[in-house]
Amino acid sequence: MKLHWMGAATALALLTSCGDKAADAPKGEMTAKEVAAEMSSIELEPGQWEMTQEIVEASAPGMPEAALAQMRGQKTTVQSCITPEQAKKPDADFFAGQQNKGCKYEDFSMAGGKVRGKVTCTGGDMPGTMTMAMAGTYGASAYDMTMDMQMVPAAGADAPGAMAFKSHTTGRRVGQCAPGGQG
Repeated sequence: MKLHWMGAATALALLTSCGDKAADAPKGEMTAKEVAAEMSSIELEPGQWEMTQEIVEASAPGMPEAALAQMRGQKTTVQSCITPEQAKKPDADFFAGQQNKGCKYEDFSMAGGKVRGKVTCTGGDMPGTMTMAMAGTYGASAYDMTMDMQMVPAAGADAPGAMAFKSHTTGRRVGQCAPGGQG
């Protein structure tokens, strides 16, 4: 089963976990504009980055256990070139859900090498609600995050299409970008 949200979650992890801006206590509900303002101070180390996401847990009502077992342990690794311009001020458009007007952000904070937050989106590719809570550690050249994701169709949590995942995502700068700046 191909999970098309995997790339968005990886981008989310990269951009929400690689800054050095100090943050106070959790902020409660935040607008996309407030989250983008938090992100405006993020500075990454430019170069080639490698991000790996592994599905640690998976559940879905009505899905055969064999299919769920096949998903657990599944790893996706992608590489991306972060240019010096992007590293100085990553574009907030990379933030998953940033362009989706149906997203709410809660308790986003980055301080002391730790990051956490929650985003809840409705609409988009899935008629229903997607909620993702994240927590982890970060630095300018690496991060390590755990994400809990729940997708609930409009018909409810027990309806076909409802899924819950826990994933572990890591990212690190692995060197210089390839000629042409592509991953």
